[in-house]
Amino acid sequence: MIVLVVSGTHTVRGVLSSEDTFLWTWIGGSNSTGSSGSYGVQGVPNTSNVPPARYGAAFWTGADGVLWLFGGSDLRDVFGDLWNYNLSTFSWTWVGGSASLNSAGVYGSLGVPNKSNYPPSRTESAAWSDSNGNLWLYGGWNLNSGYSDMWMYNVSSGEWTWVQGSNKTNVSPTYGPRGNSSSSNTPGARYQPATWVGLDGQFYLFGGFYPFGPFYGDLWQYNTVTNEWSWIGGTQQQTPSGSYGTFRQASPSNYPAGRFGATSWRDLDGNFWLFGGEGQIVGSSNLLNDLWLYNVSSKEWTWMSGDDSVGSNGAVYGEKGVPSSSNTPGYRAGSSGFVDSTNTLYLFGGVSRGVCNDLWTFNITSLEWTWVDGDNTTDGAYSYGELNKTSNTTLPPPRYDAVLWNTDQNDPVLFGGLGSSGSYNDLFTLYIATPTPTPTATPTPTASPTPSVTASPSATTNVTQTAVGEGSAVCFPADASVLIDGLGNHLQISELRSGMAVIGVNGRGQLVEDSVLGWLHNEPGATAEILAIKTLSGKQLRLTRQHLVYRMIEHSRDFYGMTTAFSCISQKQQQQQHQKHIRQSVELDTSAVEAVFAEDIRVGDALLDVAAQLPDPVVAIETLVTHNGLYAPLTRSGRLVVDGVLVSCYGTYASHAVAHAVLWPARVDALRKVWGSGLGTEGIVGIMPYAERLYHIWTSAARVLTEARVSVIPAAC
Repeated sequence: MIVLVVSGTHTVRGVLSSEDTFLWTWIGGSNSTGSSGSYGVQGVPNTSNVPPARYGAAFWTGADGVLWLFGGSDLRDVFGDLWNYNLSTFSWTWVGGSASLNSAGVYGSLGVPNKSNYPPSRTESAAWSDSNGNLWLYGGWNLNSGYSDMWMYNVSSGEWTWVQGSNKTNVSPTYGPRGNSSSSNTPGARYQPATWVGLDGQFYLFGGFYPFGPFYGDLWQYNTVTNEWSWIGGTQQQTPSGSYGTFRQASPSNYPAGRFGATSWRDLDGNFWLFGGEGQIVGSSNLLNDLWLYNVSSKEWTWMSGDDSVGSNGAVYGEKGVPSSSNTPGYRAGSSGFVDSTNTLYLFGGVSRGVCNDLWTFNITSLEWTWVDGDNTTDGAYSYGELNKTSNTTLPPPRYDAVLWNTDQNDPVLFGGLGSSGSYNDLFTLYIATPTPTPTATPTPTASPTPSVTASPSATTNVTQTAVGEGSAVCFPADASVLIDGLGNHLQISELRSGMAVIGVNGRGQLVEDSVLGWLHNEPGATAEILAIKTLSGKQLRLTRQHLVYRMIEHSRDFYGMTTAFSCISQKQQQQQHQKHIRQSVELDTSAVEAVFAEDIRVGDALLDVAAQLPDPVVAIETLVTHNGLYAPLTRSGRLVVDGVLVSCYGTYASHAVAHAVLWPARVDALRKVWGSGLGTEGIVGIMPYAERLYHIWTSAARVLTEARVSVIPAAC
């Protein structure tokens, strides 16, 4: 059994199959509707704190990974409280605002921050965060009247500022000339608009609903420097039917039908996507199922999928996990969405004829929807399972207008929402084991790695500097030790075979039961230069120079106070360690931990020691030569534990996330059956052909285009 130790009071247990691509875990809140929650003491985090049940809360992911929410409604009243949730300590904090319902707020003076300021209670507001980590809030309504005020919360100072707009309700829009910003412009009172933050740092808003009035079909931009709105697209007409134009053909005259409750995404290239919601077309009001793309550079909308009409269901699920051009989530509103590291759009839940808890993906390259998880009926089956236990049978109840934080680690967090029997305050995490679509992001290649390893100035160890030729292997020696189960058992890496169980690690630093899919490199008897990285605990990690290994970033190290979410020791040891330490999850590839080339490790850096559950400082680095072969297994998670240290399966290219994304075909069972040894299944000798081909494409292109700084898609082998 895998034991995932995530905090001093939460121990997650579960045996995970390598075929379980999407795994939900109920980690907090009530498993019934209408919970009154527990505020606790303002400003004091506590694992017993939890917000009251609600839907329509504004939410943000902070720059430090802390999750924030404000307001919402329970169908009768509206909230005006500000909360945050810390994934490392699994604790809620009531940060500010009022614990009383239907609060009038405190505006203070326009443009002047003050700790006593806070917005009036509201639900279904627009929300953005800026590059400085500030949280922005616009509009919404109190179930009677609508707001048109813009607020900013400074996380560092703990102060709200009424930045712009009126402190009166039900203000009408003031458009001004298209494309011109002005302090007098305003989208006016509205709720449930679609929102985006552009790559330019500007805020964007489309549509929404004036309380008990019309739908909007206008596109706005907000400049956070001048604090001015610009109407930049769509129409001033109320409740417009849109201008769909030619299917999948961009045009300056295209724009979506007016709507509220749509789902919005920004892809990795900075384009905006919009799906569904509730609107009106040619006099008929109902739900929408159309998908739109907005190109920020050309300022053009494109109708990409779905119908130019309204309806009430129309979902076509197809076969679970199989993309198809005929699949569609159907007409719905209030769904939650996020974008993963492979540029795939995800959509969860919403309301159509009933309430949904299905999970969909949309591949922006093939333009196909895939039903990947959840029930294919409305008001369908669900199961909370056991608190803090990951299980392939856990599934949140159907809901809409929920909070869905994207943690940028393919492990989003779901909170609250409205179901057929009331509102929720439950909290779920979603573990995504295998992203399936082809990535479309095009990173710029990094400079060629230095061909030698040198110790830091304080080092006393002599490190031989030997050049590594182009195309060197990215592997481990034959006798490297691999952790294969939660009991601490190991196998030599050369003894691994496709299908064998090993321990992998997800993006939040949690151990998961994983499996070997095949080989990125398998060359018995090969000779190569490797590095031996020695740590304070006595470990010796041996690997080639350009393999990726995880280290603590310099400013984040606290060797004796910080623990990770790893545990592979016996039950008795777990109990002993549990009494000594408070566990914290370490987010991988974040400001605390990063994947770097082995040759970039220096004496004094800290690796992640899995068994000891502590960072392990590097005390020496040596260069060796192995004559017994080179091996690099591929796992579903893209990570494994070698010689007691957390490492990536990849190398040659500096980004673990990009390498993992580009090698998606090797994680698709159907493709491995068809392509066989081309994707590193049993029997290959040398480098996986698919990875090798991508390697040669990248190196050829990079050699020609480096001076021009042209972006190419890197792969890893």
